[in-house]
Amino acid sequence: MDSMMGIEVCSEILRPAYLLAQQASGFQFAGGPLMPSEHSSDEEPPEWAMRDEQWTIDGLLGCYDANQQRITIFNKGIEVIAPKFGLQPEFLEMIVKVHEYGHSIFHLGMMQPEITSILGMPPQGKERMVADTLRMRTETYNEVARYVHEQIAQGITKIVLINLRASATKEQSRNVCDKMIEAFNALMRRQPEEYRLDCLAHLTHEQLGKRLHKFIVLTHRGALTPDRGVWDTIMAW
Repeated sequence: MDSMMGIEVCSEILRPAYLLAQQASGFQFAGGPLMPSEHSSDEEPPEWAMRDEQWTIDGLLGCYDANQQRITIFNKGIEVIAPKFGLQPEFLEMIVKVHEYGHSIFHLGMMQPEITSILGMPPQGKERMVADTLRMRTETYNEVARYVHEQIAQGITKIVLINLRASATKEQSRNVCDKMIEAFNALMRRQPEEYRLDCLAHLTHEQLGKRLHKFIVLTHRGALTPDRGVWDTIMAW
């Protein structure tokens, strides 16, 4: 791939991960405290010692801290794992970022009418509403079963990768997207059960998006118990 084509391919694929997660989920970030910060770390990831056993996105490649609204990408994990899939590090990093934004959109994502309502408030009322919303959303997020957290983040990541492949206009871009999808699937096979999407294989791309969106809405409203049993029941339809 020559340098000009490489630039064009990167411009098609390496788009802001938060925008891709928003598009895939149907939610948006309101900004400020209701949007995560994003950081890169050169330190050893928490699961570095287990890097030969399993390649968990959360722990080896990245993580999302809901209490700090903070996404961390572990450069060391990315650099070690990317060559195993024949990927340039930036493309694996893209997968990881989308996954972590999948967590954060579940935590902080809002519908546009909610955002408009908050932004239209007087400054003092807006500040209080943002603080209350963050507190309630964090409490809800922390009560969700880990299995459900990872299924949602993985589901959003799958939708994003398929969307990227569908929107690619160049053959080289589509080839990179295919490699990213292959890497995503290979990662799942090396990860714990909660990262695997076997139980969602029967859903079409459109069905998966709608099902994820509705589940998140109902979780935010407190209309369901976000545990594995409820998740498996709803997603099995």
